Amino acid sequence: MGPFGSVCANKRELDLSLPSQPPAPRLSVVHGDEEGSIALRIRWGEHRSEPPTIYYRIRLLQPGSSEVRHLSAQAGEPYHDVQKGLPKYVRYQAIVVPVNVNGAGPASEASEVLHFHPRELEDRTAAVSVPRNKRWTTK
Repeated sequence: MGPFGSVCANKRELDLSLPSQPPAPRLSVVHGDEEGSIALRIRWGEHRSEPPTIYYRIRLLQPGSSEVRHLSAQAGEPYHDVQKGLPKYVRYQAIVVPVNVNGAGPASEASEVLHFHPRELEDRTAAVSVPRNKRWTTK
């Protein structure tokens, strides 16, 4: 017994494993938070590991260039939207790295290349204006 009552006698096995390799992410262009803006959506597939993945480190690459942006996103969300600071009309690719309490796991394969352009919007119906009804009818 400890000074404050009973002591927990449960033993825990120490699990020092790192997360497994996640599937390649998918990129898409979606409407941004501000009117008329677009965002780059990075979506990762189902990924389970024990101990659980806490967050993802994201490497956003520009193919044919040495430029790399580093981002992080919570693992509980199925995607991460990059709203600001990303130049339009550029091609991007993403790699995700899962991180748990023990550290970073292996990086995913690179996503397919996506052109970050308004014409690549995932929800095209919202981008097209709805025709107005006439105020009068003809007989």
